[in-house]
Amino acid sequence: VVKSEVLKDTFTLLNLCPEARRQKKRELREKMEQRAMGTAKKRDLEEQMSQAQGIAVERTEWEDAHLNGYKRLYPSEQKERDYMAVHDAAINIWEMLMGGTSRRSVRLTTQNLAEDDGKADGHNEKAERPRRSKTRPGAESDSKAGEGKEGQKETRSAEEIREVMERLMAGVSARPRASERRRGSKDAEDKVHLPGEGEDEQQVVAIEPEKPKSQLVPRQEVRVGDVVKVQTNLGWETVIVRVKRANGRVDIQFKDGEYMRSVMPRILKEGGVGTTSSGKDAGGGSSGSTPAASATMPAAASTAAPAGAAASMPPAQTARQPSKPPEL
Repeated sequence: VVKSEVLKDTFTLLNLCPEARRQKKRELREKMEQRAMGTAKKRDLEEQMSQAQGIAVERTEWEDAHLNGYKRLYPSEQKERDYMAVHDAAINIWEMLMGGTSRRSVRLTTQNLAEDDGKADGHNEKAERPRRSKTRPGAESDSKAGEGKEGQKETRSAEEIREVMERLMAGVSARPRASERRRGSKDAEDKVHLPGEGEDEQQVVAIEPEKPKSQLVPRQEVRVGDVVKVQTNLGWETVIVRVKRANGRVDIQFKDGEYMRSVMPRILKEGGVGTTSSGKDAGGGSSGSTPAASATMPAAASTAAPAGAAASMPPAQTARQPSKPPEL
């Protein structure tokens, strides 16, 4: 019984009658003749979609008029609205992966959706207007003043044009963003005092403590002729400062004779003081100033070294200088 009722409803919806069959054959014959004569025009996609939309609307109206006690399940405008985003995303993914286009199903809610989108856009624009006016002070008055001048061309003064040219020459955008400050605006804002707050601000400025100075440890000052230890890729090595330049860089010479120009090495520090020793102190220094040197210096090396060589070499270097075997 169920199958017979379903078949009857199917034949009723398909409208399978001799007249509909003859009309379909007539349309096919006309299309074949036009294709053979070369007079057939290929309809564009928009025309096809509009025609399919009209046919779908007519079919839906006829089905609604001939439900015969049944309830429509599909197509439903509410269901189309609920699943439209899911269907669009699935179709877009399929087209992107397959590299082709698919025929989208005809929808009944196209016109209603267009109207809803227009209303939503208008509502969003109205909602965004007050938000834009809060980006900078005085924007509300500017927007009110500019409502009557929408059709007029914006004109700039000579000062504004000069400022734009300066910004372009400096390599920044011609128009500063709403959050950016103009040149000199920081000082101007600091000088502006609101009414009734001048005395309080002066008192606050007087009470504010001084900003702490930079806590960076200054570089160790060295002089020409000092013997210091610098950090290299091989560790800490003893060098002699030969030249001190105006930019803070120095020329150093290692014990093996290697010379490095215009470098800024890291100097070894012992107890917060760099291990520097001046050549002047080495020349006329007493034994008390360099106790480590006198204590660690071997007796044989001190007796073997001539007096002139010992006077020209700093105590720190002589203390670390190993004794060399006599040359043959």
